[in-house]
Amino acid sequence: PMITVIDDPDDLPAYDMTDDESDLRQAVSVHYLRDVLSVMQAPAQQTGPQARELWESVITSFEGLIRSHPPELSELGVVLARALMHARDEYELPNFELMRFRCLVALSSCEAVSVVPYMTGEFFERNYTLGQRMLILEVMEHAAKELAGISGTQPAAGVDEDDGAGTPSTHHLTPATIAARKGPVERRWGSGPRPPPKTKPNRFGEVAPLFFYPLMQPLQGSERSFIHAVLGEDPMVLGKLVHCVATVVECAGASPVTPALARDLAMILRPLRYSPHTSVRRSVLYAFSRILLALPGFLVASELQEDMEELQVWLSIIAQNEADENCRHMAAALTTMLQAKVAEA
Repeated sequence: PMITVIDDPDDLPAYDMTDDESDLRQAVSVHYLRDVLSVMQAPAQQTGPQARELWESVITSFEGLIRSHPPELSELGVVLARALMHARDEYELPNFELMRFRCLVALSSCEAVSVVPYMTGEFFERNYTLGQRMLILEVMEHAAKELAGISGTQPAAGVDEDDGAGTPSTHHLTPATIAARKGPVERRWGSGPRPPPKTKPNRFGEVAPLFFYPLMQPLQGSERSFIHAVLGEDPMVLGKLVHCVATVVECAGASPVTPALARDLAMILRPLRYSPHTSVRRSVLYAFSRILLALPGFLVASELQEDMEELQVWLSIIAQNEADENCRHMAAALTTMLQAKVAEA
């Protein structure tokens, strides 16, 4: 190859030697909840990479700080929940909504006594959007599951797990799909007995009324007045609300408050059975399934005694005449479950 000899240094090509010294900048870290709160309450006009890094550090480390149970958590729990509910993704961070959701779940489970009444009260405020109301219900459900020892802190997503109204879709669980989910059968010759699955203590029973009764208050009136007063004309949140309080009853498990919760839920569901909205009827069916799962047979017979005949007639009507296929399948399954519970008694 031909070699070019340059005698004059000015003929050498110039390279960009500027350095913003970003690699020398100290890593931003947050170690206290008060620091988190000060960053979240700071004016949003701050710009630049350092402001973005600070906000990202706060939202990333927030959940871990909450779950470490610092002494100031009881004092700052409600203030932090309020800041999270109204926080905006000013810097377009990846997974911002998921991280906010996980932080709200952590607050609601670690400081349930103060944070849950705030969250359930905010659900009925008129200055909230449909998305914010759905977020509150998702947080309440997942916090209840966490306190009950039921694993899973991801928001509901995917039509395979949820039908859009917060109700599990069960009509597509054929034997083939169940076998596919279980995977191939493996024979392990000579292997010993498997250890029983690890169980977690149910810490939810003592705080279940904090989740349940504030959310039940608007359901004591007529469905139409509630929709017009708080939710407008869209019944989607009402269906999700029924699903949420039903999950609360399920999470209460065998605690002493469960029979009272189940009885009050069954009473509230009466005017909603004949709702014109499919999503609401589907959630009502799901709620009755949680009641039957939560109560033993003798309590089903005693707590639902006054409503037993009407309930059976309604389930028969839904199973035979309902336009929605999912509702028909759920009604048929509930009829079988109800008969089995009554036989137990």
